[in-house]
Amino acid sequence: MENASVRVLVVEDHAQTRAGIRDYLSSQGMEVAEASNTADALRLVGEWKPEVVVLDIVIPPRHGEKVDLHHGDGIRAAQQIKEFDAAVGIVLLSNHPYYRPEVLDLAGRGYGGLVYLFKGESPADELRNAIQQALEGRLVFDPQVSRAGARRPNDTSRSLTDQEREIVEYAVSEMGELTEREWEIVERVAAARTNAGIARELHIAPSSVQTHLTNIYAKVGLATTEEGALLDKRALLAKAYRVYRSKHVPSDR
Repeated sequence: MENASVRVLVVEDHAQTRAGIRDYLSSQGMEVAEASNTADALRLVGEWKPEVVVLDIVIPPRHGEKVDLHHGDGIRAAQQIKEFDAAVGIVLLSNHPYYRPEVLDLAGRGYGGLVYLFKGESPADELRNAIQQALEGRLVFDPQVSRAGARRPNDTSRSLTDQEREIVEYAVSEMGELTEREWEIVERVAAARTNAGIARELHIAPSSVQTHLTNIYAKVGLATTEEGALLDKRALLAKAYRVYRSKHVPSDR
């Protein structure tokens, strides 16, 4: 991995699983701290300042709190971590091969450095890669999840379905109508930048980025994509951008 000395906090209530993750990451040269519950995790985020948190979706809540663990208190902890420091990368681990609505909501807030990894039979190096992606500020959902029947199937690396191909082809046909500023937004969406990241690069407010995206979606025919499709829209817009660029010389917009 590019940044082997990265500080990683592993949050997992199952001691054996936590030890296995810790030992593997340590063998990769990473600095590792551990927590078995949300209270310790949040304390360590503030005190130890990890660069990435590997966080099980279902973990015990803070002492005394009544939280339905079936709804994933790890997701709530992830939100608190991002609110405390949005630069902290988070790898969410799940035993369940579908997207929880709370995960989509968290991703839809414009945070980068968020990777959703299905435990399944994933080899250890997938966790290492996920940590690198979180460090890079990427928004990544494990393709195994959508293959297993995701509630909101979306993976930017997979082949286009027939329906997606039609949507992308139409979007490509309309991209010539985008303004210079809108192109700047699209280019950064295709580079996996989040709203917050785009705002920093272009020196504008995150709300302005979202306003531009809303206008872009309307222009290229993505405004009517089905409900919950923030991730889908971004992925389809990125695909349309790549197709458009492949058909035009670099200087031609």
